[in-house]
Amino acid sequence: MFRLCDAMLVQRLVVTGAEIHLRNRRLSQSARGTQYWTPWSQESSAEEAVIRAKADGNQIVVAELAANSVRPEAFIPSFPVCLVLGGETDGVSQEVVNLADAVIEIPMRGMANSINVSTAAAIVLYELSRRAEAESSSAGV
Repeated sequence: MFRLCDAMLVQRLVVTGAEIHLRNRRLSQSARGTQYWTPWSQESSAEEAVIRAKADGNQIVVAELAANSVRPEAFIPSFPVCLVLGGETDGVSQEVVNLADAVIEIPMRGMANSINVSTAAAIVLYELSRRAEAESSSAGV
């Protein structure tokens, strides 16, 4: 996730539910140094982090399967966006989904009904970055 956030110029990665140790060998191997320059923080509660992000003016977008979810290409963002991703076992809590302004789902065509969290993040973040780039280009920035 650190490398992905670096690649997509994410303003901040917020981690909840798991304690991060920057010198952990597996993290160091997968992050390839990006854990030292990617802005990030650790929060105890996803719900509290989302409430703060919403209060700061972020559109809350959850990647989850839900009755009201839309495909990434159909989603119309209102920047800044706070993208919420769940753990691979439990997904995003219903409390956090209830706080969302939008829910994005990635269509699953195979037998499995899920993909790992970093793959889901890559798909949605790419679409968001593409939209942000188009928005800044049309604004003359």
